Amino acid sequence: MKYYANATIGIVVAGNLTAGNSSTQLNSPKGVAVDQYGSVIVADSSNYRIQQFVSGSMIGITLASNSSVNLLGQVRDLHIDVNNNIYITDSDHSQVVKYYPYNSIGVVLAPTNGTGSGANQLSAPYGNFIDGNGALYIADAGNHRVQMWPAGATTGITVAGITGSPGSNSSQLRNPYSIIVDNNGLLRQCEL
Repeated sequence: MKYYANATIGIVVAGNLTAGNSSTQLNSPKGVAVDQYGSVIVADSSNYRIQQFVSGSMIGITLASNSSVNLLGQVRDLHIDVNNNIYITDSDHSQVVKYYPYNSIGVVLAPTNGTGSGANQLSAPYGNFIDGNGALYIADAGNHRVQMWPAGATTGITVAGITGSPGSNSSQLRNPYSIIVDNNGLLRQCEL
């Protein structure tokens, strides 16, 4: 849905309000972004795919989907960088994958060592964010932390929360879900 300022009624820009797997339908969309050309990119979670809706069109184009050469699970979030690269969080496989424009095969950025709680592992990640320096921030929900992976790094650094220690005090997180880093480097996150 697209809402103009002060509007109370939205305009459908992707999907048709009925869950399904056709090119005009979505099933449990979890993330949405708009690329530099005005296309709406959707993490179509329960259909295990990434859909593009070109501006003005209600017919989705599958940019990436689950296959034997492109293992894609429940896509929980996505972001697009200034070069139109798409970064998705795949919660089923505990990984963040980068898709280059016009390429349906992704490159796993994190983790480098499977599911777990190590610095090079994730557990049920949800949100992701790329800052202006190319650092990848990941809401690592299963480990109750936010990890920052500097550009090109093979391990992450815990920047919020305590690994494996959920809680409500100022140093703990409980299932971080969505994250963003502003231009001043301030991290903002939501918890489930």
